[in-house]
Amino acid sequence: MAGNITAVIALIIVITVAVLLYINDRDATYKVCTVSSVKMVSASPGGTPTAFVRIQTEECGLLSVSDMSMPEGMNKAGLAEFLEANIGKKFEFQVGGLSMMGNNAYSSEGITSTTPVE
Repeated sequence: MAGNITAVIALIIVITVAVLLYINDRDATYKVCTVSSVKMVSASPGGTPTAFVRIQTEECGLLSVSDMSMPEGMNKAGLAEFLEANIGKKFEFQVGGLSMMGNNAYSSEGITSTTPVE
């Protein structure tokens, strides 16, 4: 009996996560944003350590990159270092539709290219 309850709870969690990811992907857009500041952040929400890149932009506000599909196989630390070296330049970001982590930061999968947008 306890096994069935656990299975139902796990199924509800999986479905909820899938729906949230679908909504986020559905509402994702590509926006050109000027990078104002970049910070690599480590947090432990719910006891699970996670790292993300917090990017302040002029046009798009605060972006949070936690999962990414980047050109050239760049990781989060590489993205933070790259953007830090390119403060003031414009890049195209994939911006999701949900504010994540309770800090008014919109989720992003990173930049679409390491070439600044003119």
